[in-house]
Amino acid sequence: METQVKQIKNHLEKIGPITQIEALNKYGVGRLASRIHDLKTEHGLKIEKIMVKNQRKLGGARFAEYYLDA
Repeated sequence: METQVKQIKNHLEKIGPITQIEALNKYGVGRLASRIHDLKTEHGLKIEKIMVKNQRKLGGARFAEYYLDA
């Protein structure tokens, strides 16, 4: 079984950006920000984030979307 860090790394490299809800639903990762931190510090990946406004929620809650910086 792949570690959560490897799963998130593979997702970023092969599929593209990822959000917390995607990480939870696809890989069972409950703390995506921590895995992103691991990828940055232990694996040297350049990962950026943008804050996206959720149009479906009243008040427009925001969430982070992480992606590899080319």
